[in-house]
Amino acid sequence: SIEVQYAQATKSTWLIGRTHDSNCKVQLKKNGGVVNTLPRGNFITQTFAVDVQAGDVVSLTEDSCMAAVISIEHETRMMDVDNTDPEDIHAAHFMVMHTPNVEQRIEGVQFDNMGQAGKLGRYPLHFHMCGDSYGSTVAKNVVTNSLQRCFVVHGTNGVTIDDNVAYKTRGHCYVTEDGSEIDNTFRHNLGAETMDLGADNGQSDSNDNGSVTFWMRNIKNHWIDNVAAGSKGVGYWFDMPKKYFVLNPLYTFKNNAAHSSATGVSMYPGMGLTVANKDSALLDGLRIWNNNMVGIMMFFSGGYKILNSVLVNNKVGIQDTFSKEQSVVIKDTRIIGSLSNPSIDAGLLYTYNNQMKTNGQEILKPELKNVTFSSFDGNSRAIKPYREIFLETSKVMGQPIVAVDTVFDATVHGSSRNPMPLAAELPNPWTMYVEDASGGFSPTGQPGFWVKNTPRLTHFIPQGSCTAVDSHTVFCENACLQHFLVSPQNFHLGLYKKMKLTNGVKSFEYLSSDSYNGQTFDVFLPPGTYAATFFDANGNKIVPPSVAIDKKKEPTRDSCASTLPWLSFETDTFRPSQAPTRPPFVSVDANVLDTIPEASDFQIAYELDIPTNPAYQSGRPLYSVDNHESMSDFSRVAYYLELDGDYVWISMKTFTTDARKIGVPCLSLKCGDGMTPSVFQQDLTNVNVVSNVAGLSGTGLPGYIEFWPYNYSPGSTGSFDTNDANTYGGNFGSMQIHLSLGRTVFAFNHFNDGSVADLGIGSSGGIGFGSDWSLAENADSYQVRTLKVFTNAQSPTTSTSSTLASTTTVQATTTSATTTTATVLQTRSPTPAPSNASTDQPTPLPLAVSTPPPSENPTKQPTPNPTIQPTQQTTPNPTPQPTEAAPSNSDPVKSLIPDANGYDLVYALDIPVSPAYKNAKPLYSVDNHQQVSGFTRIGYYLELDDKYVWVSFDAFTSDARKIGVPCHNLGCGDGQTRTVIQQMVTNVNVESNVPGLSGTGLSGNVEFWPFNYNSANSNNIHSATSAWDHGDTVAVNHGSFGSMQVHINGGGNYVGTVFAFNHFNDGVVSDVGIGNKPSNVGGLGPDWSYAQNAGSYSVRNMKVYVSDVPQENTLESTISDAAGYNLVYALDIPIRPTYATAPPAYTVDNSASISDFSFTRVAYLLELDDKYVWVSMGTFTDDASQIGVPCLHLQCGDGNSRSVFNQLVGNVNVVSNVDGLSGNSYVGNVEFWPYNYNGENSMGIPGALSSAFDWGDTPEIGNGSFGSMQVHVNSGGNYQGTIFAFNRFNDGYLADLGIGNAPSSILDWSVAGNAGYYSVRTLKVFVK
Repeated sequence: SIEVQYAQATKSTWLIGRTHDSNCKVQLKKNGGVVNTLPRGNFITQTFAVDVQAGDVVSLTEDSCMAAVISIEHETRMMDVDNTDPEDIHAAHFMVMHTPNVEQRIEGVQFDNMGQAGKLGRYPLHFHMCGDSYGSTVAKNVVTNSLQRCFVVHGTNGVTIDDNVAYKTRGHCYVTEDGSEIDNTFRHNLGAETMDLGADNGQSDSNDNGSVTFWMRNIKNHWIDNVAAGSKGVGYWFDMPKKYFVLNPLYTFKNNAAHSSATGVSMYPGMGLTVANKDSALLDGLRIWNNNMVGIMMFFSGGYKILNSVLVNNKVGIQDTFSKEQSVVIKDTRIIGSLSNPSIDAGLLYTYNNQMKTNGQEILKPELKNVTFSSFDGNSRAIKPYREIFLETSKVMGQPIVAVDTVFDATVHGSSRNPMPLAAELPNPWTMYVEDASGGFSPTGQPGFWVKNTPRLTHFIPQGSCTAVDSHTVFCENACLQHFLVSPQNFHLGLYKKMKLTNGVKSFEYLSSDSYNGQTFDVFLPPGTYAATFFDANGNKIVPPSVAIDKKKEPTRDSCASTLPWLSFETDTFRPSQAPTRPPFVSVDANVLDTIPEASDFQIAYELDIPTNPAYQSGRPLYSVDNHESMSDFSRVAYYLELDGDYVWISMKTFTTDARKIGVPCLSLKCGDGMTPSVFQQDLTNVNVVSNVAGLSGTGLPGYIEFWPYNYSPGSTGSFDTNDANTYGGNFGSMQIHLSLGRTVFAFNHFNDGSVADLGIGSSGGIGFGSDWSLAENADSYQVRTLKVFTNAQSPTTSTSSTLASTTTVQATTTSATTTTATVLQTRSPTPAPSNASTDQPTPLPLAVSTPPPSENPTKQPTPNPTIQPTQQTTPNPTPQPTEAAPSNSDPVKSLIPDANGYDLVYALDIPVSPAYKNAKPLYSVDNHQQVSGFTRIGYYLELDDKYVWVSFDAFTSDARKIGVPCHNLGCGDGQTRTVIQQMVTNVNVESNVPGLSGTGLSGNVEFWPFNYNSANSNNIHSATSAWDHGDTVAVNHGSFGSMQVHINGGGNYVGTVFAFNHFNDGVVSDVGIGNKPSNVGGLGPDWSYAQNAGSYSVRNMKVYVSDVPQENTLESTISDAAGYNLVYALDIPIRPTYATAPPAYTVDNSASISDFSFTRVAYLLELDDKYVWVSMGTFTDDASQIGVPCLHLQCGDGNSRSVFNQLVGNVNVVSNVDGLSGNSYVGNVEFWPYNYNGENSMGIPGALSSAFDWGDTPEIGNGSFGSMQVHVNSGGNYQGTIFAFNRFNDGYLADLGIGNAPSSILDWSVAGNAGYYSVRTLKVFVK
């Protein structure tokens, strides 16, 4: 009931609504007498008018039903607009715009029949780009019959919207429009009957059922005591745009009500991230009833807490689809269904098949604390798990749902009390359990676990401790059960098929095929000690190097804390360093090669001391001898491997005539021929072996070679041995030679990624996996690891000395306390001088160390002492050369500004009073830009007489030529085009003696250009106005005024200019300033434009710095066409992307800092293992948010509509190491969309067919979710077809990836399903 006493005479209008119950009595009374009675019936609203005098009391009474006063209106000032336009586009609108720091007050006005349907910005009441408007009030107003929206706050902060009513309106009603708005308060407002817009305004309320009553785009605002009633879509929609996906705290969401809508409160699909301040992430005191879909929809919303709330008669009370970092907590809340409404489905609906991780964070389930469920019958469920179709590949529940002090009262009947999936909902082999930590809904009234009744989950639970609930569920009273996922190392290789667990009494065999991904063992155990043993497909025992255990949430009850199960594993017992049969280390005779007769016919090509952890995917081996360039015309190859006391020599008829390919077949393109990695998998003939390992030696044998840089799997035998299968993907690596009799001669594996390598001579004898030493990881168990490679190429010298004596080691010692060893590697005898050379000139030797005669033992030959040891250097430190960095204290800026330390000076300039940089570039007193090889941050220092400022931020370009004065002369910048930088910058730090300017961690923007500009805020810079300030617009190629300005636009207490240097091209007095220009200084605005004040300063010094942290040596840095491009996105492509449920997890996402219309070219760089392609083109969109993966999730693209681009692009340049692909000035086309597509060539792309999937397909917009991200070239060069393709990225299937045309009839890689073949799958997106 509600009662109102009036202070003055007026005409009062009451709008009353009643919910489902049709038999209750609702009456409106004045001074105790009945004025009107609401007719009987289901949900209904009716308006009653009451004339009142001062002191009258009007009240609403209800009898055993749920009714509500939707609004109470009094006579107001009326803004009623007669609109006869049948298209509803010319109605009136009311706008407050561009009035920062002005307190507005709009109170007691009715806005009727206003707004222009489909035209953005035309609303009944609209605050537009007013910036900080703290103190402004919108109160006690009414919007009725609106044609588009109600109360809209756009680009405005600090407004209070209080005690307003909106009734029968179209489109979103109470709105924060683009997500930049903060500190606004929506309190005690009503929105009733929010209807479809019925027009297209390009935003989400254009959709059917898309209109919401409260559209909330930034959670840094307040919503208190509001009511959303009868919305066609959602009552309260948390819908943050992508560029505001930051870990923000939710300010206030308290005591709000939502009823009679489709959904009451929703975080789908736009919430996306958890909040930073978990204590403030509260949805408190909500009243949610009669919503015909969901009361509260939580989606990717971990960390939020639903407190002190009541939910009644919603089809689904609360739905929790995904949570990460923290669970959604539901506490001190009552969830009520209905015993008479057959449409009720569940009180709490949550997904159970979500063993999935995003960015390393596992998706979690809700936690219930002091929650009561009431009024659910057999047709509905109090707690109902469901299978999420987006996660069909996930067969395990991951973290469990946990309920503490949670009760199903007596009105929850029968199967409604079961929190487990029904049998038809839970196919094998999925895992499922629920912990009732206090017994509030258990069948016995005691705490315990609901568990799926399958031996894999219940085998070790003591017999008799569980009782059957139905045919597929048991309840285990007072049980303490723990869920584990057990993953032996290198499970992905497919070796582990079974795990046998035993506790000394019972044992059970778990199958890897029963796990959610086939690459783990899924176990559920009571307390005890368990021993695990692993087996392959043939039943052979496997001892893994290590075992990883993913322990799920521990039981909640305190009594379970000390009784958890303990698992033990047999691991790492077969490493060679621990093998009991290993002989003691005895050095091989240094002249052993001299004892091998045929070795004297060979020349050394390579020698390598094998590292324990080689990382040859990033560089070639560091050979101590590399003579391959002198090797030609050879017919035999030989290898010598020495491991401590064991050695082997093996020679064979050559398998290649290219000496570059006989070394280690590593993944780096610096190995082999420099174009493609070396792969040899073939028979060998005329193999000779000499070894001190028993059973290896022989002559004229057949053999087999397995050289490649990739992963491999067991061959036809099912084990790793002499017949493995190269996968042409990954980076494990194999350098193995075998005898065809089935015996390994030597193996060097796992040499690319920095792991401990595998080494062995002969068969492994059980070390590692199989006979070929795979995954032995034993390189660190040897002190000597020497590999030599030979050919029988004709010697390039005339010496006849033994090849085996050609590698001579000389020890050099000194009499000092420090001993230095110098190694001289001499191939055969010193080469005689050419015939035309002076014969009396000696040939110098390396390091000036005397070499003993070949006949003497080099270990006994004394070596002259060097005259001085490097460690005894007494020469004073030399004066730094010009190329060296000066000490930090030599720069007064670094002494003054702590943040400047760690930065290197690039430019220094004494600014002229009247610069004329149109004719000549600046006369920098320091110009080190050619010495700058890479940087991550930029700093500027400006000194004007006694004022100074330092500002640093993340680099806006990688080109040091573009960070100086952006003058008009082509000698500035890159020398080809004039520099224009108009974009956001991040992590801005400012230090200044100008009051109020200093701060750290700010957001800013730069305005660098040589042209004229105007004051329009075309990029919508926060708090900028139509004045010349921190949000101006460049007139590209018009005039030569010039701007070099850095500004702050958020993150602190200051907004505006940091420094400005303008008007520097034409020889007139320039503008310079620090901070916002004071009003007493001439000019046009805060950014010092036309101040013409340079002559008023005697000191005008500018310095430009960059951080001295070098950038990574990236692939793009080697591509000349990539110069001047800025990275927007970087993505490690998953094998099975699920971009329908969540946007790509970009490792770099700079899209929010790229302004619209600020770039003219777009480029993509795709790396797939050793193959890559760079493709750049004229832009096909002006919005950087739409150049990434065009996935189905609405957080992809611009956040409003899904990206579809099916169009031609020009000036396409391609650089690739795939043959035939590279070229310039192609005509191309892009096929970007998230939907299914067909092969019809609807665009008429040259050369494409309508009968095949190629470079001329057609999207089926709105149908399916296959997805295409393809770039092609169709004319203008020698190549026609696919440049790269990334397809099938939405639904968790194996994605399609490829560079160039696919080697099949489906040229664009559609349905290739090959993403798993690559270990490197990196995509980068750039703009210029």
